[in-house]
Amino acid sequence: MDRFCQEHGDKPFTLLERAHLLKIRDKIADTPEAANGMIKALRQVFKYAVEYDYLTVNPARDIDYLPSNNPGGFHAWTIEELDQFEAAHPIGTKAHLALALMMYGGCTRSSDVVVLGRQNLTKDRRLRYTQFKNRKHSPVEIDVPVIDQPQENSRSFTHG
Repeated sequence: MDRFCQEHGDKPFTLLERAHLLKIRDKIADTPEAANGMIKALRQVFKYAVEYDYLTVNPARDIDYLPSNNPGGFHAWTIEELDQFEAAHPIGTKAHLALALMMYGGCTRSSDVVVLGRQNLTKDRRLRYTQFKNRKHSPVEIDVPVIDQPQENSRSFTHG
């Protein structure tokens, strides 16, 4: 939004049309996530403007998002990449703990890992927490046993 405001903040918003936003979006199409983020933010700004009668139409409402450069999602680490990470972040480091929680604790999102702490460990050696996503509508409770980690490679049992 900062870039949008710097380039277009001096123009009257009441004259802004869908065609203008398409040109602005397409100008930064080489970074589709940035372009989509800008459109997403502008939709909310103009939704507010319509709701409070500053505008009659939201010019960003029907603008399609650009396809992502990374349609397959995030790259899954290979065994070699995990070994490299563990070499740089040995057992006892926060980074290694975060990796272990994501691999063995059912944490698939960073929003889950960052809030875990001793409060989530039970006396019977279990890790219990509610996943952050959808916690208010259809919460998912996670309850996994805590096992002792081998002192050498934490994944030694998976690849000899």
